[in-house]
Amino acid sequence: MEIVPKGSRELLTIHDVAGIGAPYHRRLARRHDEPLVPLAEPVAVHVHVLEGKLVHGKGQPGALVAISSRIGRVRSERPIAAMQNVRIELREPELWGVELWGKTLVPREAAGEPGFDVWLLTIPEEVGALLARRSASRPRNG
Repeated sequence: MEIVPKGSRELLTIHDVAGIGAPYHRRLARRHDEPLVPLAEPVAVHVHVLEGKLVHGKGQPGALVAISSRIGRVRSERPIAAMQNVRIELREPELWGVELWGKTLVPREAAGEPGFDVWLLTIPEEVGALLARRSASRPRNG
């Protein structure tokens, strides 16, 4: 695919972009669908809805209860409508204040569960490591 990026006057050929290197070291989520993995121990969070670039309201407490490489499931008392930009602050001692950013998907109340799913823009490595430990520590049957 050829594009003319903002600030450039020439065509650039791009391919399947998977991330950016130093100094940012960020990777895009994988493209294939994968199941959400329930966490053995939910991660306490506080969720804020954004309006433009500003936080709207006081936010609400919740818990991250399942995760994949790009989608998180948040259990909360009040669902958040689909397509809302959100900032999710982690409230775990080892990751206090670390933030996840994303866009909400369909509220879970339609499935009889309180909360919502969120498409996560990135998952920092330290958060990924905590979530991997929590999902790996699930008791397995068999």
